Amino acid sequence: AVHGLTLAFGASLVGVSLDYAVHFFCHQAMAPDAKGPRATLRGLAPGLLLGATTTVVGFLVLLVSSFPGLRELALFAAVGLLAALGATFVFLPGLTGDLQPTGLALRLAALLHANQRPGLRRSTRWFGALGLLLLLATGLPQVHFDDSLAGLSRPDAALQAEDRAVLAQVASLEAERFVAAVGADAEAALQTNDAVATALAEATAAGELRGYRSPAWLLPSAARQRAVDAAFRSIPDLWPRLRTALAEAGFVAERFEPFGAALAEPAPPPITHAQLAASPLQSLLRPFHLPLADGRVAFLTFVDGIQDEAALRARVETTPGAYVVAVAQDLGAGLAAYRTRMALLMAAGVAVVLLLVALRYRNRAEIAQACLPALLAAASTVAVLGVCGVALTVLSLVALLMVVSMGVDYGIFLAEHQQERGAAAAATRVGVVTSGLTTVFGFGFLSLSRQPALFGIGITALLGITSALAFALYLPRCRASSQPPSG
Repeated sequence: AVHGLTLAFGASLVGVSLDYAVHFFCHQAMAPDAKGPRATLRGLAPGLLLGATTTVVGFLVLLVSSFPGLRELALFAAVGLLAALGATFVFLPGLTGDLQPTGLALRLAALLHANQRPGLRRSTRWFGALGLLLLLATGLPQVHFDDSLAGLSRPDAALQAEDRAVLAQVASLEAERFVAAVGADAEAALQTNDAVATALAEATAAGELRGYRSPAWLLPSAARQRAVDAAFRSIPDLWPRLRTALAEAGFVAERFEPFGAALAEPAPPPITHAQLAASPLQSLLRPFHLPLADGRVAFLTFVDGIQDEAALRARVETTPGAYVVAVAQDLGAGLAAYRTRMALLMAAGVAVVLLLVALRYRNRAEIAQACLPALLAAASTVAVLGVCGVALTVLSLVALLMVVSMGVDYGIFLAEHQQERGAAAAATRVGVVTSGLTTVFGFGFLSLSRQPALFGIGITALLGITSALAFALYLPRCRASSQPPSG
């Protein structure tokens, strides 16, 4: 199965997949190799391969995430990008024909060449550096995170209203809080649940709780069943007294003789969860039973009108394996912990990307030229979101990793071809700008989504990729090396 989020993300990934073909076509149209299209592609191969590798690695890091949706997204992206790169090398040289640059490409090349004038670049750098420092100083302190479910999804308002209306008709129970009794198996969980039921009865009597609905009423543990049976059988005159009471209440006491006979026989075995789950009563038990991913079992008790949550927790959670669960609060805490792990994962991904670039160039100036645009883009994106009051989520961190792994491509390609002059340099710049724009449009439209998850990815990628492209074009070029890049 493929999640809808993956499909939406995959559609946006087309903008990145075009990059390899865009670079090839720009060079083949504006500065072709005299030996033919395949020779042109061979000249571009180091930059294309390194750019694709950094992007794919940025996604593959997400494969170690514990969140299935991110693993699916990572695999989808990595396979798609590798397929696009492979198709570029295998098919495009044979399909090229006689390419000529379009008028728009020539005008873009002229505009980019004009922007390379030293005086203009120096003034742009000074104003840009000042603006960037001001942005970072203002925005970064305002950054905040949203670890609530509302930060990741926005349920349909009509469905929510209908859900509340139905709950009001059928049950007066808390929707956001319940009590869980957890055990290694069903019997252990039921024994814990018996203790929970006792604690909740005491809490109700103490006014800490208005009421509750417990599976203990339907299925006590085997130990509780044996204890109840032993208590009944320990009363020697139970049946005569019960027979008299039934007759006085107007019942035909003889109809209850089988119960009296059963008291004289050996005790039957307790009813187990498996037996009840296989009986017609299973629909009554199913809402209370929850198998856990680690093989343990939980039985849930639904509560109504918690008046003193602290007192209730103190009463319930003295029993090992019993927990008062506040859904929104506990999920928020879980997402916050997951966000911390994602931040570490993001740092690891960025470190791998930087390592790959360092292994390629082994020159601090060239490494800075390739990596600095993407790193500054990630920092400035976070600052802009902080200034605008947009909260970061777990998926924002994923998008920032994408910004670095994809944005570094522009710096890489300019670093690979920094010694080019004339038409070749124009082709490089046009290819970088065009590939950047396809990525911006591909991911930027996600920012129009009503779903917070897609909006978070889209707005972060839109700001980040745009910034990475701008920084790659306007940051100072390192001095041309006398030796070709090693690797």
